[in-house]
Amino acid sequence: MDTKEQARTYIVSGSEEPGFSAIMRHPERPAEDVMHTMYEVLEQLAIRMPNAPFLGTRPVDTRQQEPGPYEWQSFASVKDTVDEFGTGLDLIFAKLGLDGPQPVGIYASGRAEWVVAELAAFRSARYSVGIYDSLDAEAAARLLDRVSAPVVVCAGDRVAALLAKQPAHLRVVIALGAVRAGCGAVGVEIMHFDDVIMAGRIQPTRPRPAPVDSLCTISFSAGTTGPMKGIEATHENVVGAARALGGALRLANAIYLSHFSMACAFERSVVYACMLAGARIGFSAGDVWRLAEDAQALRPTLLAGVPRLLCLMHRQIAAATVDAPGLAGTIARTAVRRKQQKLKERGGSRHALWDRVACARMAQLFGGRVTLLVTGGGAVDAGVLAFLRVAFSCPVVETYGLVETCGAAAACAVSDRWPAGHVGAPLPGIDVRLRALPALGLSVETTTPCGELLVRGASVCHSYLCDAARSRVTFADGWVRTGDVARLNRDGHLEIIGRVCAISTRSAPPPAPPLPLPLEMIEASYARHALVRDIFIHCDGASLIAVVVPAPEFEPLARRITRCPHAPVDALLQHDLARRAMLMVLHQHARNSAMRSHEHIVDVACHPVPFDALGTRLLTPTFKLRRRDAAQYFAPLISDMRSRPPPIY
Repeated sequence: MDTKEQARTYIVSGSEEPGFSAIMRHPERPAEDVMHTMYEVLEQLAIRMPNAPFLGTRPVDTRQQEPGPYEWQSFASVKDTVDEFGTGLDLIFAKLGLDGPQPVGIYASGRAEWVVAELAAFRSARYSVGIYDSLDAEAAARLLDRVSAPVVVCAGDRVAALLAKQPAHLRVVIALGAVRAGCGAVGVEIMHFDDVIMAGRIQPTRPRPAPVDSLCTISFSAGTTGPMKGIEATHENVVGAARALGGALRLANAIYLSHFSMACAFERSVVYACMLAGARIGFSAGDVWRLAEDAQALRPTLLAGVPRLLCLMHRQIAAATVDAPGLAGTIARTAVRRKQQKLKERGGSRHALWDRVACARMAQLFGGRVTLLVTGGGAVDAGVLAFLRVAFSCPVVETYGLVETCGAAAACAVSDRWPAGHVGAPLPGIDVRLRALPALGLSVETTTPCGELLVRGASVCHSYLCDAARSRVTFADGWVRTGDVARLNRDGHLEIIGRVCAISTRSAPPPAPPLPLPLEMIEASYARHALVRDIFIHCDGASLIAVVVPAPEFEPLARRITRCPHAPVDALLQHDLARRAMLMVLHQHARNSAMRSHEHIVDVACHPVPFDALGTRLLTPTFKLRRRDAAQYFAPLISDMRSRPPPIY
């Protein structure tokens, strides 16, 4: 059986230009939209399928203080709530004397109220401003000031901290949940979400639909390369992204577990793609470390996540199965190896023996009904995807998008084949092309053209918030310069190499060109090892060095090797024998993973503090590494590694 998949890419003849590849697009064009905003989509769904379940939540049992079973709201019920909350917003803005398009900030974790608040803003031609709940109050206040938001829907436990930062334009805070007694600020009114709904129920107003080309939402970039940029998306962009992604994923009758921030463009596009398909969306209880518990309660058929969350799922499943001691671990490892071998050679996600013996138990950890796994927002190690593919016995779809494309630009086909490490073809309605990067030795003139990926189409935004100069550069001639390096492989699929700013070059013997090093993908490969919690790889032009935060399981190994059973963790990780042990672990992993020689790490420093620890600011809200900040933060360790000769094995 041929396990290669035919690309769905159409090459536009005669579209080549000097320094640019030909234009590539999906052979199908999207149908003409009759619903121009997501509020109009909700109106139609409430008519077509009023009693179908739509949004699900796990209310907390007040006696046990634990989340209970999922409770569902139908499309008609959600439509009524959106209308009532939207009317309440109308009354609030009228009281403030503000008319026309106005921003409504949303500073909370992903939940049903997030969707209600955003759709209610759309109902009266207002626009939403999503703020990651992982940001502290100071950062949230800065973003609210940048958009001059007079109203914000805020998680109750964040209200006091936010008001303490005194956002300049804020006049009304709508709290989700209990607010700490006594918190407040001069000139700011605190209302509760249910009170706004009640006010709207008493004094209903008529919807004022927004034009399709009007501002729909302002989303902020993750900030991997600098300050967070505000990207302005129209209703055409948001609906176009959801429609294109939904068409690629076949979401009819899906049950989706939403466990990430709705401020993330990828997460929001998946949620709205599910909504367009009339699917169910159940929201997690909010603790990512208890994601498996939410999945067992919901029993979803669809899971989607950014790379770090998929790696977390991989570790949770592996810890309970393939990393288990004794016979159970041996059986699980054999099952994974045999299923991966079958998948790679012949295709097919199921195995008559090993599914019954081991893999069904792996799938049960996340409810046992997952039929589709989707990844987006960055590169995921191929080993992680291959493991999840056989653990869930379902297709894995790799997608590509960024905030400037509302999270949707390309996707693999849903297939029963080996994860290929590419992001498939452009989505319907999307055009892509490549721009040559001579400084990195990347050309579009080869049989597998490689360069910076450019995207245009219905989901592509056209401007940054209050930054006309950057907008002219990034969105030139209708194309968005993504800042990502991509390759068009021989099968016609797009392969994402990494960020332009995260690709270093390592010198090679002349006349060979410099070797491009996609550091993010190399980090993803090493991060798959069970003893690696976090990793940052730095290239000094000649070799790779790394800073590693070891997983807790490394500590007992380090104590045995160093014979320091009672040493503090900080001192233990600085011990030369512990450092050499970690380097040997990474060397062995690189060899086992068939990594190329120039991708091998030559020296390592062990660091005790996780990258996501409070105060480090090394990760973005989407869990991506801020490389510039990491290089500054770890400068002393990098300097030490440069000054000493690397170990010889």
